Amino acid sequence: MQYRYMAGKRILIITFLSLYMSQAKAIVNMDDLHFKQQQEGLSGSVNFQASSSSGNTQSSNVSFANQLQWNSQSHINLLVLGYEYGKTNETRTLNKSFIHGRHVRHFSDHLDYEFYAQAEENEFTRLTYRGLLGAGFRIPFADSDNHVAYLGLGGFREVEKIDPANGSAQEEIKHTGRWNIYLMSRYKLADRISFSNTLYWQPRMADSTDRRALFVSILSIKTTRQFSVQFSYESAYDSQPPDGVEKKDARLTTGISYKF
Repeated sequence: MQYRYMAGKRILIITFLSLYMSQAKAIVNMDDLHFKQQQEGLSGSVNFQASSSSGNTQSSNVSFANQLQWNSQSHINLLVLGYEYGKTNETRTLNKSFIHGRHVRHFSDHLDYEFYAQAEENEFTRLTYRGLLGAGFRIPFADSDNHVAYLGLGGFREVEKIDPANGSAQEEIKHTGRWNIYLMSRYKLADRISFSNTLYWQPRMADSTDRRALFVSILSIKTTRQFSVQFSYESAYDSQPPDGVEKKDARLTTGISYKF
């Protein structure tokens, strides 16, 4: 029981599915993966968020985000999946799902290798399917009890299927290569409080004007051994979204997470 508690104590939980997805083509924020202490064995989390309103506007939203992770001295294997659904005045306004798998191989104290795969869909950004395979490496440049930071460099190949626009019957299919550059930094402000910032930059390899970015800031406050409250801010950008989809998106979220 003590081992299970210590393993769980070192986990920063993925709070909401919405935190890891941008507006049109999701960029995954792997903040959780990069800041765990190496603790051997299986761990995970189950997260749920719900909201509703009544009166002039009737709305409801639910989201699930689940994680499983296996750590050893030489590698980390991670699986993340989630789903979001929402309705306003009996009209569906949110419907998206997501799965991400990642393998991190420890090479040295100054270098790790990463391999990952992802699939997702988002009805209201016209994304019927997105799948990708990628690889890269990460370099730690801060490693103390109160501050951990990484620089990640790599690339991936993706396939996207875009729902036809009005007046078109042909589904748009895109095959794209993108660079994947990220910077992650996490501070321990107190025994139960942490603050992290993550910036992703993903320009297209063949056209640097086609670029995506995601910034996420998270304040996490532990309330018990297994529960924490998290306040998050996300800003996403896509320079070439599908027709009818905004280039910029931002939101604030608050929620509770449970870890085991």
